[in-house]
Amino acid sequence: KIKVAIHAHIYYHKKHLRPSNTHPSHHTKSIQTGGGHEYIMKENDGTAKRKQFQRKIILISIVVLFLLTLTLWNYSNQLSPSQQKQKRHDQKIYRIEQENSMSQMHHHHRSKHEMAKLIRDGILHLVDLHVTPGALSPQQQGDGDGDDDDENYGNVIAKFCHINWDLHKEEPSSYPMFKFLMQASAGCEEGTVQMDLNYVINFLQKEENYMEDEDDVHTMSPTGFVFHESRCGSTLVANTLAMSHPDETRVYSESPPPITAARACGGSGGNCSRAKAVKLLKDVISLMGRTDRQEESYLFFKIQSIGTHSISLFREAFPTTPWMFVFRDPVQTIMSHLKNGKGGGGGAVCLRSKHRPLSVLKNLVWKEHGKELRELKDDEFCAAHLASLCESAYKEYKEPMSLGQMVNYADLPRVMIENIMPNHFGVSLDTDAIERIWDVNSVYSKGAAGKGKAGAWKEDSSEKEQMASESVKEACRTFLQPSFDKLLKVAATL
Repeated sequence: KIKVAIHAHIYYHKKHLRPSNTHPSHHTKSIQTGGGHEYIMKENDGTAKRKQFQRKIILISIVVLFLLTLTLWNYSNQLSPSQQKQKRHDQKIYRIEQENSMSQMHHHHRSKHEMAKLIRDGILHLVDLHVTPGALSPQQQGDGDGDDDDENYGNVIAKFCHINWDLHKEEPSSYPMFKFLMQASAGCEEGTVQMDLNYVINFLQKEENYMEDEDDVHTMSPTGFVFHESRCGSTLVANTLAMSHPDETRVYSESPPPITAARACGGSGGNCSRAKAVKLLKDVISLMGRTDRQEESYLFFKIQSIGTHSISLFREAFPTTPWMFVFRDPVQTIMSHLKNGKGGGGGAVCLRSKHRPLSVLKNLVWKEHGKELRELKDDEFCAAHLASLCESAYKEYKEPMSLGQMVNYADLPRVMIENIMPNHFGVSLDTDAIERIWDVNSVYSKGAAGKGKAGAWKEDSSEKEQMASESVKEACRTFLQPSFDKLLKVAATL
């Protein structure tokens, strides 16, 4: 019985025993069995417990890391599509800044090819334009690669820098004009990158099938153009467009490139090729629609007031793009120009062309009133200037398939919400979008950052009319009221 018990014990503990012919360590002891066999058994000195503890620590660490990874993954999935796109966009900008700071973009350290890639990828934005004299003349041989050289313009210098569009998307009334947004953008602090426009366009055409990130980089077509007679609520319209769908919308509010391209022919008349002018405008708008944000799909341009005389060129370049013209009561508009009757001097927008008036203004005053421009007082000239803008807009509106709409300041913002945006520009508005529009219309539209103009908006139409002098009222009745009445009859309705 004793031998059976001993053998059973040995068999049971066989996994913990080894023959004595091995070299025992100092952590072992020998056991003599009844059968004359000697076995070595490990002593219990705490090593097993330590190993077991270490295994537990490793297991706990793995579990913690797994839970942390799972949490971060869930957080990433909870980000809205626009937030995810913005995250990728920020990572791209960070990468560029790490490789070579934004300031280095403005120096010769980068080649033209490298700069063109940044334009292609929607990192650098077109901010200014210089058209050299004769660049659009019929005799000018362009640098394009196309077969039809009649459309290829000559030397045009384009200027680029990185615009921080988030500033405008978050608070458009703080950056009501493009110049304020550019000044606030860190990527433009060191100046601009100058490139030959033909080179950039040719580069993009050769790589038109290229997408660094096919989910993001694309070119937006213009959704709509906004023209106006100035000081009439056009900035409010631009802010309304920007806040309807901030993530999906980009609004250029009186940026230099489109107006420079549209007026490049100037007074050259027959010495300017219409085909070249159209192509230049199309190229400029195309570059400004370049974006690396997939969610952006709406592209609007509020053009400087003088650009109203160029509506025909915009229509020719973009025949399927709708446009609108904003106008206001004559007395209210002129009083705003002339600083409520205190005199605007040469700084008033409506008086800037007094020393170099356009032929369209000269012809209007002579044809309708039998007067020379030099005979007009400031308030009369201002009224005539505004009338010329209204007449140009009305003329284009009456053209077949013009896709234009006349919008009265008095109907803002309701006419934008109920008619223009959903029916004219094709921008649907939900409850949140409408609420944002009303919010932005409750503050001063030109509350430029750091300019001391921010704050709640106050209706001042009645005050302007009461402060108007008899001279201002007479100038409005004579020169501007007839044009206003025309527009009023065809204005978009609520």
